Amino acid sequence: MNSIRSTLIVYLRRILRAIYALRLRRYPTLRAMLERFSGSKSAAVDLADAIALYEYVIERKPACILELGPGTSTNIICQAIVDIQKGNPNYSPRFLSYEENPEWLRYHEETFVPELRKHVELGALDTSMKKLDGGWAAHYLGLPMLPYDFVFIDGPDFLRHGCQWSCDVLDLADALAEKVLIVFDGREHTAREVWSRLKAKNFSLRRHKFSLCYELKRD
Repeated sequence: MNSIRSTLIVYLRRILRAIYALRLRRYPTLRAMLERFSGSKSAAVDLADAIALYEYVIERKPACILELGPGTSTNIICQAIVDIQKGNPNYSPRFLSYEENPEWLRYHEETFVPELRKHVELGALDTSMKKLDGGWAAHYLGLPMLPYDFVFIDGPDFLRHGCQWSCDVLDLADALAEKVLIVFDGREHTAREVWSRLKAKNFSLRRHKFSLCYELKRD
């Protein structure tokens, strides 16, 4: 039964991605960026995920952004910031992005779009794991406790620690902004484990209608 469900989701994603891809014509700067990164060695961002990520920032205009696991996605967020500033020069969010692997961090630095680099504080943090109800979870060490109102989660590599999910959102929960959107790049188990512990704090869980990524939201 699970294999049938997984196959249906794969085909559904293909259909939704094809529909959603039509929106790319609205965003010439994003389209140009994706063409630039089409040969990237890093885990290339899915087209639907890329458009959704760009639109999250364009529509919400977050003041404090956190990304766990940089890559092409980091450039997309920076491009959205720049495009907002074209109409609103006063828009100046704080954007932090963390990588756990120093070698990958060097690669991201080497391939970053130069004119966008100034819009993100990019750094490396060690990771570890901790025991919680239901098992072990991976997490970054030393994440700044700030009032993030947009969080994009594509790290850490919890499988490297022998874990099934990551718990950084729980560590940050008390510092998050009153209105916040948390997006999980895949990581269904992480999204559900986190939501089960945060739904009492007025968070709701849903999936993006095109990318199917899980979103944890409090408005």
